[in-house]
Amino acid sequence: MSNFDPNAILRGAQLTIIVAVKVFLWIASIFVNFNAATWDDQLVGGLDFVANSVLQLPLFLMSLMRYITPALDHMYELSKAVFVCS
Repeated sequence: MSNFDPNAILRGAQLTIIVAVKVFLWIASIFVNFNAATWDDQLVGGLDFVANSVLQLPLFLMSLMRYITPALDHMYELSKAVFVCS
């Protein structure tokens, strides 16, 4: 049985793409002068935001689970009621 969580795989893919873009910008900066441009700073800032804030999938998916499978909420409520009544 594998211990890989799909959320960890997606998060790793996200960070890999971000690093690939940053490496591309770093290599491009050898040939192109980015001092006069502002778009590269905005792009790196956006990538940092995505790396730190966006696609924290476990929390996002847990909040969506109650809409995807409302039966789980119902089963939880039933189990709570059975436990309290016992």
